Amino acid sequence: MLRHAKVLAMLVFTAGLSCVPATQIHAQAGNGAVPTRASMVLSIVVGIINYTRWPRLGDSLRACLAGESEYFDRLRGLASSVQNIIGIPVSFVAIQGPETLAAQCDLLYVGRVREYEVKKLFEHAAGQPILSIGEGKDLCSQGGMFCLDLNVTDSREIGFSANLDTISRSKVRVNPQVLRLTSRLNKAAP
Repeated sequence: MLRHAKVLAMLVFTAGLSCVPATQIHAQAGNGAVPTRASMVLSIVVGIINYTRWPRLGDSLRACLAGESEYFDRLRGLASSVQNIIGIPVSFVAIQGPETLAAQCDLLYVGRVREYEVKKLFEHAAGQPILSIGEGKDLCSQGGMFCLDLNVTDSREIGFSANLDTISRSKVRVNPQVLRLTSRLNKAAP
């Protein structure tokens, strides 16, 4: 089951999804006072991480980045902020291959990736304690947990989907507040 919501910039920041100060995200994403698309993406990603619990984490949260994305460098730049939220360091790990995901990753962020590669990534992440967030609304239908829809026309909003089936089968636990927010936003969307 997929849930989709349009996320307006003010809702993201006022709904309390992210504990990272908006000014810090604005500094990472751009220098304007108005939230940018990049700052909204970062806020959503950090917020989802904040509301996720892993059965066990090692000495750090191992974040794996797959594909290409304009947000990778900005996500790396927020590592210390995420550390302050979850209490352990965040390290970025290069993926050696889909078959090593379970041994390498606690978080998988998927940018632009070929369809057959996405399928392999999600097959190997299924049932593991790996939080998956990706760019593209179709990633949820391919097995991703949270999927950012960056193809909306208004630059002040982005959309995201949650794949409840994948989340329920995963070994990570996502706080229902994230899913309730998705539900509220879905009802508010035109």
